[in-house]
Amino acid sequence: MTFTTIMRVKERKIKTVAEWLKFAGKDHFHHYLVSLDLSVLTVVFFISVINLLLGINALLIANGRMYNAILSLLQSALIFVIITILLVRGRSKEILQTERRQEG
Repeated sequence: MTFTTIMRVKERKIKTVAEWLKFAGKDHFHHYLVSLDLSVLTVVFFISVINLLLGINALLIANGRMYNAILSLLQSALIFVIITILLVRGRSKEILQTERRQEG
């Protein structure tokens, strides 16, 4: 959601908090994953696995030793890097598909 909000502000799609709350678009993570030719079931599974991994990391950070917490934070950071890469790739593909629809 943070990435989506930043991109909406950067692209001047929204200017106020009210616009942000009312804006509806296909610029969310799951839409970008579908645009990468993943099935809806695969997207749901992928997002569920990410949530599970981040939840396990949160438990390790809260209840583990410092070493485990540091490794969990590093793993979480890597997960977010992967998500960002997928968002950028999916967004690029979505833009290309939109341009092709408008040309044809």
